[in-house]
Amino acid sequence: MGEVYRAQDPRIGREVAIKVLPVSFTADPMRVHRFQQEARAAGVLNHPNLLTIYELGTHDGSPFIVSELLEGGTLRSRLAGGRLSQHRAIGYAIQIANGLAAAHSKGILHRDLKPENIFITTDERLKILDFGLAKLTQPESDEKTLPRTANGVVAGTPGYMSPEQVRGAAVDARSDIFSLGTILYEMLSGHPPFRAGSSVETMNAVLTSDPPPPENVSGSLQRIVRHCMEKTPEARVQSARDLSFELETMSGFPEKHAAWPVRRVWIVAAIVLTCLVAAAVWKLRSPRASGTGPPPIDSLAVLPFVNATNDPKSDYLSDGVTESIINSMSQLPQLKVMSRSTMFRFKGKNADPQDVGNQLKVKAVVAGRVAQLADRLTIQAELVNVSDGTQLWGEQYNRKFSDIFAIQEEIARDISQKLRLRLTGDQERRLTKRYTTDPEAYQLYLKGRYHWNKRTAENLETAIRYFQQAVDRDPTYALAYVGLADSHSILPQYAEASSLEEMKSAKAAAIKALQIDDTIGEAHATLGLIADGEWDWQAAEEQFRRAIQLNPNYATAYHWYALHLVQMHRFDEGAVVIRRAEALDPLSLIIKIIVGNIQCFRGARSECYATYRSGLQIDPTFAGLHLYLGRFLFAGGERREGLAELEKADELFRGRSNDGRSALAYAYGMSGQTAKAKAMADELAQRNRAQRCGASYVAIAYAGFDEQRAMFWLDQALRQRDQFLPDFNFSPETDRLRRSPHGQEIIRAMGLR
Repeated sequence: MGEVYRAQDPRIGREVAIKVLPVSFTADPMRVHRFQQEARAAGVLNHPNLLTIYELGTHDGSPFIVSELLEGGTLRSRLAGGRLSQHRAIGYAIQIANGLAAAHSKGILHRDLKPENIFITTDERLKILDFGLAKLTQPESDEKTLPRTANGVVAGTPGYMSPEQVRGAAVDARSDIFSLGTILYEMLSGHPPFRAGSSVETMNAVLTSDPPPPENVSGSLQRIVRHCMEKTPEARVQSARDLSFELETMSGFPEKHAAWPVRRVWIVAAIVLTCLVAAAVWKLRSPRASGTGPPPIDSLAVLPFVNATNDPKSDYLSDGVTESIINSMSQLPQLKVMSRSTMFRFKGKNADPQDVGNQLKVKAVVAGRVAQLADRLTIQAELVNVSDGTQLWGEQYNRKFSDIFAIQEEIARDISQKLRLRLTGDQERRLTKRYTTDPEAYQLYLKGRYHWNKRTAENLETAIRYFQQAVDRDPTYALAYVGLADSHSILPQYAEASSLEEMKSAKAAAIKALQIDDTIGEAHATLGLIADGEWDWQAAEEQFRRAIQLNPNYATAYHWYALHLVQMHRFDEGAVVIRRAEALDPLSLIIKIIVGNIQCFRGARSECYATYRSGLQIDPTFAGLHLYLGRFLFAGGERREGLAELEKADELFRGRSNDGRSALAYAYGMSGQTAKAKAMADELAQRNRAQRCGASYVAIAYAGFDEQRAMFWLDQALRQRDQFLPDFNFSPETDRLRRSPHGQEIIRAMGLR
């Protein structure tokens, strides 16, 4: 590396350091040229954390550099005494990151960042040494440091090189970020993250191994270290400035449960109190004398994250982060996770996590906040133990919006660790799986799901537009295709849309999703619903079972499977399946409809009414509950009350639900209000001719006053292969028609009994 001399500049009387490089380096003019070019570039830098270069020259053929004289020692010599405290390591890393940020802003990369090249002055200021010299000053035969002299030849020190350096690929500023991550790891643990018997083995470890997290270090700092040392540059912290910002923010928000809290030595009383509290917590949480630790937490609820931006237009983002965490945690079969529709009943209610956990009978609850300012994203999250209300884990993430995928992965991974779950390799991969790398496509997907979950005609149509824009931007975005499939498949229930065309669109989107990724349980569930609409009962059952196998926490799969079983008149099995859906999604009003339906079909009519009414206590404006309560009240002889409920449902649907419109027309016909009934039935028939209503709905509308006409429309539904005709097998309005010989022929023609 050359020799360093202490000298004095006679011109201004200051002490300087002179580094003289060996004469052997002058044999290669290209190497000398590159050295001089980079040294001059480093000389234009002016930053407190970078070595100041005064002069570059040659003497008797040997290049030399004149720089400021530093008093102190290298980080390597400091680490010889063991690992550093978390507080000191963070402070050092911030200084290094600030120095790198200044260099990177001038287009200068270090390429050989390591403890030997970090100098600590006597006043604790860090200086980064030898910018760019690793390309020039390392002999190619050196076992410890390998220079890059051509494409495909590596440069740097094996234990601190980035994977792209090891491969001999082109590098950018993110390569220095990786190296800084390895240094931070070593400061915290006392040893390098990648250690092996030879340089080749060490470089292989850099490419293939993930070191264990440093012990006795807060979760937030472990996350930052891990983020710096991601194998691919795209997954890493993207700039030194961002890294400095994260570290500074973290140090300003010490974690409540950090194993090494950031201490202020000038507050002695606080230190004593912290130690006492830590001792008490350790005593309460330490494993029993037998050596067995507490059992894993096996049930979880995720409260809707608060939109701290205070802009309703950003609700899609806070809702999307919540849904992403729910979906990720739902991939773990050993963990029961409350579904989205149940959790979003708590949105905007400032609910206490412990109270929510007790209500839902889960052992832990996640809560958080999301704020976005321009391209900066702040997410705060915490995990609460329901049994005693203590915080099991808490974290704050401050990143660019483009890092949202990494943040969500880290949250899911941190939660699984704190729940003490033992994951297989496949489960770990599913937990942090990315379906797109395009932040804009992801935003469009979140907006689509936001509108899909509102379940109105207008919102479903808006959702389809957003999902389509997402797949246009990223044609490999499987979840966005699932969103398209889900929206098209249910749109005919809420709007005057062609069921045939919508189901074609839904099927194409679901198949496309599975062509991209056949492990998405949601896509299999949607194909099951579509197969039911095509009367392919065996295929439907296979798809529902596959969906449940892939995602045992997906309540919608159980919901749709229960519907399938009802169509098959397998009511007892349907009751078991819908109870599983209800256990995962206890506040879902759509699931309550099916629970009530099955209760009625099994003869428990009073329980059915109670189920519908309990749902209306949660949301009096939920049209579907009014619809089915009205249908079964009317069929059970309570016609006045039933008719009122049906009119309320049609009002809430704004007249756009063919299902609601047909049930109301039937009730009007049976109540002697034939003119109203006929007008509505004729309207539905007109919608059918425009391919915006299933023929089976027209049949129900006519059944209240003209059974012959109703049977005609049932035949039309059979001919058109109407996806809603299987409802004829259990609809309360078609009971008399169903028992007729003609009705039985229609049921057999569909493959039902």
